[in-house]
Amino acid sequence: MDICLVRKLGVPDRSELAIGAIAFGGVGIINKSVVNWSKISPQIIEKVTQ
Repeated sequence: MDICLVRKLGVPDRSELAIGAIAFGGVGIINKSVVNWSKISPQIIEKVTQ
């Protein structure tokens, strides 16, 4: 059995809402529907990912 650590990428000011997730090694997923609905810029996504 393997362990995979994943970190939620939350929407600024709405931490319960996720825009995606990132895992070890830089593997990540972004939910484009949430990004578009929340009008989140690429700069915000980069900041949250950091």
